Amino acid sequence: LLVVCFFFFQAEDGIRDVERSRGLGDVYKRQVYMYPCFKCGNPAKQATELVDTVLSQFEKAAVVIHVISGQWSNDKALNQKFISELVEALLPRLGNDNLVIATNSFHWEKVFGKEYSGLRRL
Repeated sequence: LLVVCFFFFQAEDGIRDVERSRGLGDVYKRQVYMYPCFKCGNPAKQATELVDTVLSQFEKAAVVIHVISGQWSNDKALNQKFISELVEALLPRLGNDNLVIATNSFHWEKVFGKEYSGLRRL
């Protein structure tokens, strides 16, 4: 199983130094970029392993799922099922405010289909 993630730190008020940001709550929010591995299967396991790893390092973090065509099946229904299972596994542990799907209309349509709206609540 291969899940690639990158850790980024975003300062919401211009603070760039970790030391100076201590005690300021969510000023320094950790963002983890996830590139799901469709070929690896088992989206729930990928989600669990990612969240376990991230939360073992940080008290709070936001997960950004990147959807890029070419990394998915040609079967849009399988892709829809995969992303739904992935999100369903992530939401209870992260909440809506800490989960984002990053893509554009070209990739969304190619991977899931133009009319797919199964993730409207995000």
